[in-house]
Amino acid sequence: MKIRDVIVGSCFDSVLKSYTENKKIVLTRFDPPHYVDVFDRKYIIEKQYFHRISDAWSFIKFMISMRGLVVNPEPPFSVRLQGDRIYFDRHEVQFRRCHLFSDQKVKTDLEVSSIKNEDVYRVLDIMRLPFCSVEDMNMTRIKIDDSYIDEVRFFGKKEIICISYLDREQLNDFDYSDTMSRFHVEKALLLEDGLRRPLISPNRGPRKPKPYVTERIVESLKQTIYKSTKKVKYYGRENPFDIVKTRSGYNTSIRTTH
Repeated sequence: MKIRDVIVGSCFDSVLKSYTENKKIVLTRFDPPHYVDVFDRKYIIEKQYFHRISDAWSFIKFMISMRGLVVNPEPPFSVRLQGDRIYFDRHEVQFRRCHLFSDQKVKTDLEVSSIKNEDVYRVLDIMRLPFCSVEDMNMTRIKIDDSYIDEVRFFGKKEIICISYLDREQLNDFDYSDTMSRFHVEKALLLEDGLRRPLISPNRGPRKPKPYVTERIVESLKQTIYKSTKKVKYYGRENPFDIVKTRSGYNTSIRTTH
């Protein structure tokens, strides 16, 4: 298969570039980013409002699929970029110009410029909140001082996601475990006025918030930076807010709310 101009990647910027510039894409993954990631403000794409990056990603993937821009019908087991060709599963794509986005699934013969965040992981401790509930809809996130936790976000009345950035040594240390994350969140919730705590009895007072961990997701943030060539342009990870703001200049169907 020969494609003059092709994109390789699966990040939000890669699908957005395909959508705004009408370029074909080898989509390395079919799963959207985690729903914990949100834009700084709501965006309107094709008259649809989006706040979560995962929702916008899924919508754009659907749009580019309907246009016939997604080269591969299913997620590839592996992707290799060599010279002027892309290999995935049993397929081969020859190109004149390739836009390569940061992706750990892609192997390439490009020269390495540097490696960033080699020993850094984003950890998501996902919790449920029984009995108590978040009633203040403005209570979307909190900071916990004097802890390794970067931020705690609330989704609806019952779901809590604790975000932290750890190295490999910390991942194996109980002091940074999901159990300790739960203790930190439990203590912080006691100080929040937006939390509804049902009364146990007049003598015993309201319930204490007792979140429990349902899942811990560990994401490697390692990024190999490659040197671009005449045929391959490499793109690193960027801020999705800046990405949409830039891409909206290419397409009038994308705009932001104020």
